[in-house]
Amino acid sequence: MDIFSVSFALFFLTAYILYYTLMRRKQWVVLVVANLVFYAFSGWKNLIFILITSFSVWGGALAMERFALKAKERRKEPGLGKEEKDRIKADTLRKKRLVLLAVLLLNFGILAFFKYWNGVLKLLGLIFNTEVQNWTLFHGASALLLPLGISFYTFQSVGYCIDIYGGKYAAEKNPLKYLLFVSYFPALIQGPINRYDSLAPQFQTTHRTGFSAMRRSLLLFAWGAVKKFALANLLSGAVSLILDHVEPETPGCMIVTGILLYGIQQYADFSGGIDMVLALSDAFGIRMAENFRQPYFSVSLGDFWRRWHISLGAWMRDYVFYPFALTKLMQGLGKRVKKRFGPQAGSVIPACVANILVFFIVGIWHGAQWHYIAWGLYNGLVIAAEDLVGMRFSFSGNSKGLRFFRMARTFLIVNIGWYFDRILDVKCEFTALKNTLFSFQPSAFLPGIRELYGSAFNEWTVCIAAVAFGMLLVTDIMKECGKDVRTVILESNPAFRWAVYFLIFYLIQFGLIYGTATEGFMYAFF
Repeated sequence: MDIFSVSFALFFLTAYILYYTLMRRKQWVVLVVANLVFYAFSGWKNLIFILITSFSVWGGALAMERFALKAKERRKEPGLGKEEKDRIKADTLRKKRLVLLAVLLLNFGILAFFKYWNGVLKLLGLIFNTEVQNWTLFHGASALLLPLGISFYTFQSVGYCIDIYGGKYAAEKNPLKYLLFVSYFPALIQGPINRYDSLAPQFQTTHRTGFSAMRRSLLLFAWGAVKKFALANLLSGAVSLILDHVEPETPGCMIVTGILLYGIQQYADFSGGIDMVLALSDAFGIRMAENFRQPYFSVSLGDFWRRWHISLGAWMRDYVFYPFALTKLMQGLGKRVKKRFGPQAGSVIPACVANILVFFIVGIWHGAQWHYIAWGLYNGLVIAAEDLVGMRFSFSGNSKGLRFFRMARTFLIVNIGWYFDRILDVKCEFTALKNTLFSFQPSAFLPGIRELYGSAFNEWTVCIAAVAFGMLLVTDIMKECGKDVRTVILESNPAFRWAVYFLIFYLIQFGLIYGTATEGFMYAFF
């Protein structure tokens, strides 16, 4: 169900009206039903998998909590010695680990099957020199489509299960209330990855609406639509023409142009989509996790990834980075390095290894293609190098000149990474990098732009994209300076406010007319 379709508008308005009128005392029930209806529109078979995830994690979490409670009661029994108490504790921990492992294997197994089965079929076809269709497990398996939001709801569920294992909070007793958390439809579109202890209490609160809240939600949704339709979709055609087929003779100046346009396209598409889903959630009084914080103002690659897809970075930090860094293997490595190179190196080196692992996993999460693996390793290695250099040299200072230099350096590093992310063939990636460095051919820039102008651009698309990009730049600068852009607009004089409204409206309209038609949001396919 496209969020710009008439069917989605009717679905959302129905849920919204029921939420604040007839079902005001049971608002969470409205959301549960709305989630299931929304997900059914993406394919009723997909409901099977989200229900498996929901009930397996809910049941596993309850089982782990009951094991812990029973062990606590048994340890309080009179006459038990220390050895018996330790045995009860160890036995309980073993049972909890088995349950956790079963839940992780089941849910990551489902995710891996959908994300990587097509790649496995192709590999088997190459190995055995046979047609891919002969290896299908069931009809249509050779063309598996990802269930909507499977990565996001799987990560949310696994994070919850690990938190219950660690005793962070009490397990949810009501399976429907837990299903609400897993299947919350704004998050299914393209994230963010929410945390149970942040989202669940909001579902239990009775929310009220008002004109002011509605205006803020509508403005955020409209601004997200500008980024998506008046910028990302308008640039999509040009980016594809330049980067889909990089040849040895492709001039470096055009490759750089394509990479810069891709950086804008991806940021506008992803952050625009996040703005829209946050606005939909805000309309119900539910605040989801922040996912963007002006990433192109970052002063290091590590800082960039703490600002881009914040919820994924936080998930990887809490459930991969720290657990791996605290393993006996990494602790042993840290001690050996500390003994030989000093305490600072002893803490930095294990963190470097953990960062490389994290970004390798993030690359695999994007897709089981070599270019994503190369992109993940590139980011992990660069961040590891930054940490190592920072261990040896100090770059402290708050001067504007130093900050601008570090921002420019980070911008360059990030855009080199986009070569691996967007150019789908590893050989072509290195051809593109070689041409960028050794065959830039600035004289080919204007002829290349004229060719794009005739095929991917025209007067309207250039003007629309330029205005939308200017607005994006201004709003990001305002946010970086600590200003609430929506408040500034909504509290400004009526003439300026309505001028902004009309500009946004016409940018969306022209973007829909002249932009390249795309199938949803880029990150929805991860």
